[in-house]
Amino acid sequence: MRGFHDAILEEEYKYFVSDHVLCLYDGGCWAGIITETSNELGDYLVRLMHLKVDFNPASGYSYPEKHYECWIPEDSMLCPTGPLQYDHGVKPCYFYNKAQIKKMQNVYKKFQN
Repeated sequence: MRGFHDAILEEEYKYFVSDHVLCLYDGGCWAGIITETSNELGDYLVRLMHLKVDFNPASGYSYPEKHYECWIPEDSMLCPTGPLQYDHGVKPCYFYNKAQIKKMQNVYKKFQN
C-alpha cells in the first residue's frame, strides 16, 4: 500500500522502526518515531511527541514522560523527517533544522489541498 507521502512526492518510501516521521492523528499533524511495525495490517506504532507540529524552527519538541503511542495506518504517514537535533538545555528537547521544517510544511500543505 502506498502512503500519502508516496502519492504526493511520487516516490515510494518504506518505513522502518526508529524512523522519525510526520503523520496524521486525531485531526492533526504530529511528529514521532516508529517503535513497531505490523506487516499483517500495514500500519506503524508511533511514539508521538508532546506537541502537535507547528512548523516553527524555534519550537522544541519532547517526548512525554509517559509514552504516548498509537497505531497509524500507512495512508496517514506523511513523510520521514530525518533525525532531530537534541538540545541538552534546561529543559531537554529536540529540534528540526530549517530544511526539515520546509519539507514538512510542503508535504502538509499538499495534503491540505
